[in-house]
Amino acid sequence: MKEAKKAFHEQVAENLIEQLKKGVAPWQKPWKPGDLLAALPVNPTTGKRYRGINSLNLMSRAYTDPRWLTYKQAINIGAQVRKGEKSTLVQYWKFTEEHIKTDGNNNPVLNSEGNPIKEQVRLERPRVFYAAVFNAQQMDNLPELSIKAPDWDPLERAEHILQASNAVIRHGEADNAFYRPSTDSIHLPHKHQFPTPDRYYATALHELGHWTGHESRLSRDLAHPFGSEGYAKEELRAEIASMLLSGELGIGHDPGQHVAYVSSWIKALQEDPTEIFRAAADAEKIQDYVLALSQQQEIAQKVDTQEAIKMDQIKQKTATYLQNLSPDLATIVTSNIKRFNDLTQAMPKKDQDAIILVADALKFLRGGGIDNLEFEEVAEDKLSFRIPADWNGQMQIQGNAIRIDENGIESIVSADSINTEPQFWGVTMQRDDQTFQWVKDCESKQEARDLTNLLALIDVAAEQNEHEKECEQRTEARPTVVDDGKQERERNHKDG
Repeated sequence: MKEAKKAFHEQVAENLIEQLKKGVAPWQKPWKPGDLLAALPVNPTTGKRYRGINSLNLMSRAYTDPRWLTYKQAINIGAQVRKGEKSTLVQYWKFTEEHIKTDGNNNPVLNSEGNPIKEQVRLERPRVFYAAVFNAQQMDNLPELSIKAPDWDPLERAEHILQASNAVIRHGEADNAFYRPSTDSIHLPHKHQFPTPDRYYATALHELGHWTGHESRLSRDLAHPFGSEGYAKEELRAEIASMLLSGELGIGHDPGQHVAYVSSWIKALQEDPTEIFRAAADAEKIQDYVLALSQQQEIAQKVDTQEAIKMDQIKQKTATYLQNLSPDLATIVTSNIKRFNDLTQAMPKKDQDAIILVADALKFLRGGGIDNLEFEEVAEDKLSFRIPADWNGQMQIQGNAIRIDENGIESIVSADSINTEPQFWGVTMQRDDQTFQWVKDCESKQEARDLTNLLALIDVAAEQNEHEKECEQRTEARPTVVDDGKQERERNHKDG
């Protein structure tokens, strides 16, 4: 009787077990910076890297070229798989499916052009499918492998990743490297104790992999004593993640310090072949998490740099303007600037910058440099609410309550008009046509007053360099605020 073909996960696990016994599993192979082995499996036609168990499965094959593609993809780029070559399976899971969006009557929903709108629907049961791929070394007529050198310094990027994580890293307290969950801290020997800088960073990134398992991050179970099966499984995840990160950064990979776990890894995979699939998936999550922290910091730094440049430009414009004023007028303007600075100096820098940027936009608006929509979008981005472009500097605070009429219609009215205590306080800003526009509701009267003070600072800052108001010196820090005025806003919906 013909023996039944083993399941994909069993085939992969058995292959990796055999390689573990020989010491040649993908994460057991040492890499030096710049080695071809450090290039992770990739599909050259899509530019995407193979992930998870597929990456490990392909790396476990006896090829040094990282390029893998299907027979059809090879044909499409003019390559030819040599006769007799055997493919390697990769596994994909489908979790969503594209459907045509329908309404309550099961009719297709159309867009403005009359075409059906499509949407991604999550499948109740994910579907698995397989693809047969071949390595570039199994083909003819494929362009020669060319691996572009990274446009970053590998060690600098590794250091940036460590700093971006904000992980607590302590050096010199022990001669070995480890992560301590109880104190949420990484412990490493001093840098000079490592034979090369890349060894230091490879070790540090391995421990950073453990660090991601804390309950406040990826929340893996780290409560396993040293030498236990659970401890070995966590080491497997960190080591695979370290291999992936090393390949991504190009810093090399040294698996020598983790040979003690090999027997435990073999045992775990023999007992449960799917464990390697879970470990590979967790390792990808670790890598994604660590790299995302670095990317977020880079984005934040870029934004901070742009805003710092903007602040410098504002300061330069102010200085240039003062130089061109008459002595008397310069004194008045300087006095207004000083008053503004005195009022904002106690604020967090983020709030100061927001006020200055919105005020600058308001100056540009009043000078015709930007349109109404551009200004209102800037204000909403920095303050989380819109300021009317034709605001005349006046504001109003009103204590409000919700009134429900006999038809169940809700409306927001002045608390005084129905002789009740305010439920919240609304802040409105007056337009040039004397109408008021609501901008925000506040839970307390003090919160509303704080908001009007902030808005007033924006108005003061915007007026600093305006020629038409150059002779006016304000006597107060804020424009006129009418407190507890009478206004009404309707909510055109029924209760319940």
